[in-house]
Amino acid sequence: MKKPAYTLKLTDEEIQALAFCADRGYFPVETYDALALVDGEPEKVPAGAERLWGMAEHEAWPISDLIEEDPNAFGACMSPELLGKVIDLWEEIV
Repeated sequence: MKKPAYTLKLTDEEIQALAFCADRGYFPVETYDALALVDGEPEKVPAGAERLWGMAEHEAWPISDLIEEDPNAFGACMSPELLGKVIDLWEEIV
């Protein structure tokens, strides 16, 4: 993967949570599907360790669209920590 426009540091549990949210419309499916591991292939990663995931700029834009469409429901199924990471990403989107 070439250098991504946006990155998120996520644990395996947070990746699973984003999949859950994407399946239910609380996170853009196209953004979730675009997430690519930036720091190599997963090997033996300690439980709870964060890894860097990235996406191209156009793949991040749906986050902004979804938040603007329904700001109250957007983070309904995310932990406060994960929601904070997604909001930080949203604030970076051009």
